[in-house]
Amino acid sequence: MPHTYYEENNLHGFLLEKEKDYSRLVDKLDIFLPYVDNWATCDMIRPKWVAQIRSEEYYVNMMIAWYFATALAKQYDASIRYIEEHKLDEWTHNKATQKAMESYRVTDEQKSYLRTLKIK
Repeated sequence: MPHTYYEENNLHGFLLEKEKDYSRLVDKLDIFLPYVDNWATCDMIRPKWVAQIRSEEYYVNMMIAWYFATALAKQYDASIRYIEEHKLDEWTHNKATQKAMESYRVTDEQKSYLRTLKIK
């Protein structure tokens, strides 16, 4: 690092997704992220175990919320259990459901159900 070509950064990001040990992934991301200089490479990295992350950082929590809002839009049946089982902290849970309800890719029926899952 740094890589010379855009494609090298994308490949690096794809390889990071395969890391199964969360602590090692964070260490590797800390090294890699300063070299990410475009949204395409940034947005393509999809680490596993996002629901386990706990942070006081606004942007970390917003990333988790968007991750789950997108999951609800694209794979509703596979991701709704994370919301139903309250696997996220309260703020992130509510923000994820809010963002999902704002999406045109979530059905009205799904939005109605998500409203019932808001943590008060």
